[in-house]
Amino acid sequence: MRGVKRLDHFPKWKQTRMKGRNGFRYFTTGKKDPPKEIKKKSVFLTWRCLGFNLALSLPILYFYLLQCERKKGKGQIGVTKVESIGKPLIGGDFTLFNHDGKVVTNDDFKKKFCLIYFGFTYCPDICPQELEKQTIVIEKIVKKYGDIITPVFISVDPNRDTLAQVKHYCSSFSDKLVGLTGTKEQIKKVAKLFRVYYNEHVVAEQAARTDTQSGDLPPPAANHYNYLIDHSIIHYLLDVDGKFVDFFGKNCTTSEMVERISHYVDLHLQSGATVRVSGGAALENTPQ
Repeated sequence: MRGVKRLDHFPKWKQTRMKGRNGFRYFTTGKKDPPKEIKKKSVFLTWRCLGFNLALSLPILYFYLLQCERKKGKGQIGVTKVESIGKPLIGGDFTLFNHDGKVVTNDDFKKKFCLIYFGFTYCPDICPQELEKQTIVIEKIVKKYGDIITPVFISVDPNRDTLAQVKHYCSSFSDKLVGLTGTKEQIKKVAKLFRVYYNEHVVAEQAARTDTQSGDLPPPAANHYNYLIDHSIIHYLLDVDGKFVDFFGKNCTTSEMVERISHYVDLHLQSGATVRVSGGAALENTPQ
């Protein structure tokens, strides 16, 4: 028919447009925008999902934060209990003899800080090393603050550590070092107060001689000096009221000891209190 052209006579782009007009298709190679109704529906679904997720997440987040706060509170309570219960369990009232033979008690060491070490004069290595360390610490504290701290050595070997032996031993380290000893019962009591472990044991040579003796022969006479003592290696720091405040183990260096002791001395002086020193003088620090 004239005036009427077949569809395949038109260009490709025009065929596509004509088919779209008749409702056959909406796109060729590229996807066109969807109808407005479909687009609005998709946006509506997105916001609804977001709101649902928020409503579900907020209670979970609140519960998580609440649990974290509870755990944090329990941890702080635990630390408080350790501090308030642990300190009073170390130290207490005791009565011993100093190296001059005078009866002394824990009250005689108040009004000053006190650094106590437990050991025995026949100790071959550990005690000399620790007392040398104690001497260095005391010298540095005295140089910094004056005579505000007393070094004390308490023997855990009352059988061999006589008053004369303790006095000679302490003088070899420092003229400030106060040596204390006592009966077995007194030493046992003061060691228990400070939670100090000590135990006598014979040396290997003496044990070997004892084991090789015949059963028909009487045992050899016990050697009064041939034994060692295992004991705790700890320095105990007491404040001016005689209360335990800190301890220092074998691995603690002199610098660390000086730093920590200085901390307690500074706290005490900042309170405006006085500390008794030699000659009846007093060291004080009034807060500015």
